[in-house]
Amino acid sequence: MMRFYIEQLEHHYDIEFFEESKPLGTIGSVSLLKGKLTTPFFVSNCDILIDQDYRDVYDYHLANHNDLTIVTAVKSFKIPYGVIETGEDGLLTGLQEKPEITYMINTGVYILNPECIEEIPEGEFFHITHLMEKIKKRGGRIGCFPVSEYAWKDMGDWSEYLKVAKII
Repeated sequence: MMRFYIEQLEHHYDIEFFEESKPLGTIGSVSLLKGKLTTPFFVSNCDILIDQDYRDVYDYHLANHNDLTIVTAVKSFKIPYGVIETGEDGLLTGLQEKPEITYMINTGVYILNPECIEEIPEGEFFHITHLMEKIKKRGGRIGCFPVSEYAWKDMGDWSEYLKVAKII
């Protein structure tokens, strides 16, 4: 689909496409780029949109000497009920009325140093979380660049897609 779209554009770009012959996970296909990249590069799940200047993310990655940078988003969830905490014998120890919980979530956009490609096994199913574990285990740096909750849209979520497409 992406190849078709790019090939239909009036301006032609010098783009080399590659395809995995079998599913390789969220980062496994990047092993196909071994020896092709010499600078940090972006990897993205194609079902998300981020309203962020990517130059800022790139500059953060370089300035912090990260091996991998994850673009993260703040995501808040409001619990519509009072939350009860209990202790021994079911006795009330706390009550929080309609609390809001905030998490930093993975948006599916990353910057990797080209050396990280060497840590991805060729032809094997391999997720980005596996790569993160390898980088952490060797003492590498994984940074997190936060964007606002409203700057990230998960197009894999049909209701989000419809909002962005202005259908609803």
